[in-house]
Amino acid sequence: MWPRSSDVKTSSGATAVQIVDKRAGVRRILEHVGSAHDDAELAVLMQVARERIHAGQDELDLGLGTRDAAAPQVGARVVSTTSQILWARLLWFRTGARGVGGG
Repeated sequence: MWPRSSDVKTSSGATAVQIVDKRAGVRRILEHVGSAHDDAELAVLMQVARERIHAGQDELDLGLGTRDAAAPQVGARVVSTTSQILWARLLWFRTGARGVGGG
């Protein structure tokens, strides 16, 4: 997903944090956020970069409210987690059926 944050080592040993974009296989630096000299500074700069990338994007309210640990779970439930198509395809490969019909 572009644009995104990137951190690169500089010749001085610091870590530069940048916001980069990639179009048609070409990376372009959109903004230099700053240079960090330790892990704490790097974490702050990466968070600043994330906030700048997502500026103006509101959070989607799903109407779920806050979750109370004591409240019972209601709503959708998972009935099955298997994929019949995936298992059939795996069985097809496993049994050597891929050689049938010249494939």
